[in-house]
Amino acid sequence: MKKLIAATFAAAALTILGAGSALAAGDCGTPLVSDDELSANFPFGFIVNGNSSDNCDAVADDLGGKQVAIPTGTYGVFRVDSRVSSVGQNSATRLDVNYDGDIRSHTFLSANPFDPDADFSPVLVTDYFATGEVSGVPLVFEANFALDQTGTIDPALVGTLESMDIFAAWTTLGSQQDALSDVGQQQAGLITHLDATISLLTSGNLSLEGDNELSVLGAVGSSTLGVHARYNLADGFSLLGGASLVDFEMPGASTSGMIGAGAVRYIQPGGGDMRYFGEAGVNAGAMTFSFTREYDIGLGFTHEATGSGTGMLLGAYGRGGVIWTPDEANEIVFSTTLKQTLFNIDSYTEVDPNGDPNFFAADLSGNSVAYTTLKAGADWTTDLAPDVDLTLSGALGATFGNGGVSAEVFGLPDAVTGEAGSTIFAEYGARLGWTPSPQTRLDGFITGTTGTGIGSHAQVGLAYNLTF
Repeated sequence: MKKLIAATFAAAALTILGAGSALAAGDCGTPLVSDDELSANFPFGFIVNGNSSDNCDAVADDLGGKQVAIPTGTYGVFRVDSRVSSVGQNSATRLDVNYDGDIRSHTFLSANPFDPDADFSPVLVTDYFATGEVSGVPLVFEANFALDQTGTIDPALVGTLESMDIFAAWTTLGSQQDALSDVGQQQAGLITHLDATISLLTSGNLSLEGDNELSVLGAVGSSTLGVHARYNLADGFSLLGGASLVDFEMPGASTSGMIGAGAVRYIQPGGGDMRYFGEAGVNAGAMTFSFTREYDIGLGFTHEATGSGTGMLLGAYGRGGVIWTPDEANEIVFSTTLKQTLFNIDSYTEVDPNGDPNFFAADLSGNSVAYTTLKAGADWTTDLAPDVDLTLSGALGATFGNGGVSAEVFGLPDAVTGEAGSTIFAEYGARLGWTPSPQTRLDGFITGTTGTGIGSHAQVGLAYNLTF
């Protein structure tokens, strides 16, 4: 209430003096420019009363010669934080911020002045203005700020632009391309690490041949909970498939959602020591993603931007090789796998925290990148005892992107494209199975990958298998 009385008294005094604002129209006052010249504060009280309007020009250039400006040869963005209060019952104040013809309007309605608990604190609004590429001389911030109370009839009701802060940042096309290349590397890492999890859904850590079975599995490391099944058809054919919930993190990125996979496998019939096999399959996942990128914002400073979105992983693969069975207790498989994965992002936004502004926010919505994975591996399954078996697996491979990661970046006129990621990786796994009865088996397993530029990932889990 004290603030309401003070503001009303100030408005009345200004009316008596014949002024419509605390500062003369046309001048927003002298700013306080920071030593690094990246920000400026206009600490004034610019007031309009009911049924009136006024405006002032702000230039972020103080009397000491300091200025907030975007350097030549860069892409710039100005952030404007305005604090506006509207005092008096049924008072409405509109603020227009006009930067080079780009006008942002905000309307504020006052709280009820007869409510003793009403909050009269000024409302903070933020606007971003892109300069485009600066050429010639550095570009100093200049804008017009207008307050309008013409919709409020009572002249005793006031609207106040209490202060404003101007922040500047600039970047280069190369910095933004590098930042999106970081996202491409993270995508390659997610695909490579998740491939080990997806293979569990098509019996990837089991003996190549086995009974019909249905399994429930769970793992930690990246959280996994799912089912998989194997069904044998005639003449060496079998169907494999499963689905799982996943929740996975790696340096700079994370993903969670539902993944399903299915495959058909053919093993050459007969009892020879060496036989051929082939397998073809697909997988699909409805996922949420999060990525982190880092870009320059001027004077050696960088910003780490984090975003999230939704999308799909769609994959298809072919696998082939030979099975060597030196005796009834051992099976050794040598194989190569070629897989194509489409990483599709439907919608995506980056966060903009007040304490660490994201001047050049990127929107990856609609971006799709294809990644190719090629690996060669070996799997050895042996019977340690009549009711205990062991499978050890290892593979070497590479994942590489085709095309690039594109995004609309605020402040840059055209879409920016970074390189799709790539990695050389090693994959490993071990499974120990115990068969307490002819129809059941309990497996403990570990599986993981490690690669260049993508870190390491490991899962430890259990599976309960029912044969039929």
